[in-house]
Amino acid sequence: MRKLLFIFSFFIALTNLSAQTSGLDLSGRCSCESCVKAQKHRDSLMGITKTKVVVAEKKEPVILPKKKEFKLNEEGASVDTGQVYILKNVRFVAEQAIFMDRSYYELDQLVVFLKKNPTVKISINGHVNGPGSPNTPYYQKLSEDRCQAVQMYLMEHGVKAGRLNKQGFGNSKMLFPAPVSEYESEANRRVEILITAK
Repeated sequence: MRKLLFIFSFFIALTNLSAQTSGLDLSGRCSCESCVKAQKHRDSLMGITKTKVVVAEKKEPVILPKKKEFKLNEEGASVDTGQVYILKNVRFVAEQAIFMDRSYYELDQLVVFLKKNPTVKISINGHVNGPGSPNTPYYQKLSEDRCQAVQMYLMEHGVKAGRLNKQGFGNSKMLFPAPVSEYESEANRRVEILITAK
């Protein structure tokens, strides 16, 4: 038993001496000046340099600047250029520029608003839902066709063409870049009315 204890004590002393002469502490960390400065830690047995794992940051959703909104029942005096109204109930058949039935009430409200404010000019801005993909000619054309559908409805109900501009943005300005619900998808596929002149 004494012999075994002596051999074990001798092995511990030898390990300490080896660590001191090689510049490694008992944990296997190199204590030489160059390694300390570079913050490199070497494994005493394998000789492998341990590197810091960098976790990629989560990409934040695009935050669009808050828009100054107006209501359709406001008079011209309270409407200013740059104000926006989102046609929240104007919806289209999937992948088409055909209005769903629930769209007409709000379109008619827009007609009344423009007739009450005969000097107001607007831009009809169209957006579609297209997550995970850059804006494509298909998305661009769909947004433009939907703008045109709104423009045609207004003209058919007595609003002069000279007061109506239109612009499609495809999926380049989605409110939710990665929608996780139908609410977010619908918010992406929207038509906005921008006051360009009052």
